[in-house]
Amino acid sequence: QAVGAYSNVQAEVERRFTELPAPTICDAVDDRQVEVLLTALGRADDAVKALTVLGRYAGKVKQAKEAVTKMISQVSPPRARGLIRDVMLAKKAGVAMQIAGLKSIVEYMIPEPLELYRMVWRKGHCQRDVAGNVLAKVATSPEFPADDVRDFFEFFDRLDEVDKRRYAGDVLLTQLESSQEWSLPYLPQVVAKLALLPGLSQKAMKSLMTTTTHTTEVVKAIMEVTQVARLAERTTPVSGNPKASLLKDLQGLVSVDTTRTRLRELVTKRGIDECDPEVLSAFVKEELQQWEELDRKDGKKDGSSSTAAQNLLDAVLALWAQLIRPGKEQRWGQVMEDMYQTLAARTRNPRNFLALAGAISLRVRTMTVLPDEYDRL
Repeated sequence: QAVGAYSNVQAEVERRFTELPAPTICDAVDDRQVEVLLTALGRADDAVKALTVLGRYAGKVKQAKEAVTKMISQVSPPRARGLIRDVMLAKKAGVAMQIAGLKSIVEYMIPEPLELYRMVWRKGHCQRDVAGNVLAKVATSPEFPADDVRDFFEFFDRLDEVDKRRYAGDVLLTQLESSQEWSLPYLPQVVAKLALLPGLSQKAMKSLMTTTTHTTEVVKAIMEVTQVARLAERTTPVSGNPKASLLKDLQGLVSVDTTRTRLRELVTKRGIDECDPEVLSAFVKEELQQWEELDRKDGKKDGSSSTAAQNLLDAVLALWAQLIRPGKEQRWGQVMEDMYQTLAARTRNPRNFLALAGAISLRVRTMTVLPDEYDRL
């Protein structure tokens, strides 16, 4: 511009400046920049300080979560405990980070884990993935006294948040299926409750059949579930009804084939000899009702039973015969008399009494007894 073209140079500069586009400010980082930052933090002399910084972003940035999880292994268990509590299990840490923290508690044998579980549990007011993982870890950790962790499982007594309870129950059952030994004696009752949630009936029953501990409680739980299932069997599911799928699942638990298979598995179940006699006897008589109904419905004109009814009765009697136990010879006569009288009140078919004799005979042949016990039997 020619000299003297502007009367006020300062005003012209200000005018041109205001016409310029607003400058852009970078308020985000890309993957490459995140990687550089994490690499720098990973080389920090003090891993604890680095973890404190990383923890703020671990719930949102995948690489940060992986870095935090890796760096936890570089500190001692006592220090790791504080970091897991303050960084990984914090309320704002994010679900993925909290799950990683729960896994780290077990992996690095963090001391006093129950306090950490309670912290992230928040009396059940946590995200469903967190709830399921906490319940699974508490249920399968033998170091916790049963009374100290009972309140965790009261979560399934709630009437609200059905989907959350079902999801958490599914996670718990998956863990229980892979663990034959349950340390908590009330777990069978918890599983019985889960069997009444949509989509969990079959899985709950499989878990009960898998465990080898607390046999009396397991048999009680199976009996409770089958009683409800038989009520469901008398109900016709209405299409569109939210409970229709649950009714179908429960009905599947008491089909003739499923019941017969379950009874045969119980005969060979480890610990069945330790089941309380009154509980096992009550369970067997409950199963006899299903056989009686089937025999009445499918019985032939000549008074003989159908093949399905005969097979079901054989399975019931085989389980019943488990009440004849080594070292309990003073009760053998009473047990067999009760078996005979109970069966006689339900049938006059000679074949059924032959089946009873066969079940007792098989039990005697396969039972480990002393020679003098065998003679008395």
